[in-house]
This record gives sequence, structure tokens and C-alpha cells, in this order.
Amino acid sequence: MLQVMLNVLHFGMELQEAIEAPRVSSYAFPSSFAPFDYFPRRLAVEARIPDATRNALAGRGHDLKEWPDIT
Repeated sequence: MLQVMLNVLHFGMELQEAIEAPRVSSYAFPSSFAPFDYFPRRLAVEARIPDATRNALAGRGHDLKEWPDIT
């Protein structure tokens, strides 16, 4: 996953730390399957993303959907 690779190479995280870091996902690109739905402003965010970050994203016009916390 791109976020894991960026966490390791760009942010200097250890591999396990990068794997366990909170993630986001964009739905701004058409899906691979018909009818190729897309949602230009939707972001899915894990529950571990801080409220301040969520509020900042929402303030910039993103439609946030929460992913459940990891178990």
C-alpha cells in the first residue's frame, strides 16, 4: 500500500509502525467496476485520526466517512 511505503521511505517509520499507522482513502477516482462510481470529495478515515485533523479536512470541503478502528 502506498501509505505504508511513504511512511517508511518519506517519514522514516519502522516497517511495523508504518503498517499500523492510521490511514485515509480517497474515493475521487472512478471505481474499477461498472458503473464506475466515484465521489469527488469523499475521504474514508480511520477512527484513530485526531478530531483536529478531521475538522480541518471537513473545513476544506471533504465529505468524511469513518472506517472502524483496528482490532
